[in-house]
Amino acid sequence: MALRSDSYGTVENVRALTRHLLDGAGIFDASTRPTLEDVEGMIDRWSATLNVALLNRGIAVPVTNVIAKQMCAQWVIRKAAAEVELTQRGTGWNDDEGSRIRALRPDDMGDDLALRIAEALRQQGELTLGRAHEGLTFTGDATPIFTRGQFDI
Repeated sequence: MALRSDSYGTVENVRALTRHLLDGAGIFDASTRPTLEDVEGMIDRWSATLNVALLNRGIAVPVTNVIAKQMCAQWVIRKAAAEVELTQRGTGWNDDEGSRIRALRPDDMGDDLALRIAEALRQQGELTLGRAHEGLTFTGDATPIFTRGQFDI
């Protein structure tokens, strides 16, 4: 398995943050925990999550702006590294602060990062898609069915 073309970051980037978990192995492979395929899947899934958030902000994916792409990669790398940490033995599966269970809650789905990237690209004139997240707008073409006070007695 290899990373999808719309993914951000690399397995090497994740390894740099989780090297201490490899027990002397130089790289993630079929014999490590997690495996190379597991780590690639983590990167792909977090990239997909971020891409959905970016699309909801009107940004074409994958992001090609160099600075924005690095921000996307950093976000995905940290998310994947946190999941790699969760594959290891540990305690603290409760609601206490610092518990590992907090890492499993989907509290950060990339929306804040997508908003910041959208604003930066918009300021640079690089935003190519419409702002899909703004919802419906009144165009002034429709005539109201009712008028104010029409049903007053």
